[in-house]
Amino acid sequence: MAKVTYSAFVSTVRGKIRGDVGSAWKGRNYIRNLNPSPRQPRTEKQQNVRGYMASLAGEWYALTASYKELWNKYGSLMPKPITGLNAYIMLNSNLWKYLGTAAKIDYPPATPSVPGAIVGLCCASLTSTSSQCSWDAPLESCVWAILDFSPMAGYDEGNHPRWSFAAGVSASVTVTVHTHTYPIGTIINYQMRTMDQSGRVTPNSVIKQVTVAA
Repeated sequence: MAKVTYSAFVSTVRGKIRGDVGSAWKGRNYIRNLNPSPRQPRTEKQQNVRGYMASLAGEWYALTASYKELWNKYGSLMPKPITGLNAYIMLNSNLWKYLGTAAKIDYPPATPSVPGAIVGLCCASLTSTSSQCSWDAPLESCVWAILDFSPMAGYDEGNHPRWSFAAGVSASVTVTVHTHTYPIGTIINYQMRTMDQSGRVTPNSVIKQVTVAA
């Protein structure tokens, strides 16, 4: 929306001017574009997410009626009920992102329950180019521990940390290493969550800070 400055010869603008329209709101005149171009983020991560969703939406329509019925029931049992299509995309996009396309599932788990959350997370600088994170629980081999990181200097436009995937290992390993190229003195935030073989994830753990040491 653009501000308009009027003169003694022009005091107001009303109606269409090519692709723009003049109007007023609460006594203030303005001109706006009738057909603003939609914002299409072009980062690699955002394009990947759109790719996951488009592919999964297409696969959903190829499922049998019985499988769709199960997904719809599963979605209705969520704390905030969602459609079966959204439930299918939500779980499978998690599996696709962290484990690859071979991990995708055609039918939902029996319940919306999630695996045990990370307990006892501890992170420290291991070398000048790596950090080590360990945890006490859970210890199941069929549950994945997912580590995300955010360097303090990396903030998005909304002043929120921009998290990136660091590592994913079986929770039974209880330790993982993140290799990086940040200079000494950089503060890195780490958080973890778990994901089971159905793509169900827990909320993120508390954030742990590590200062890159020599």
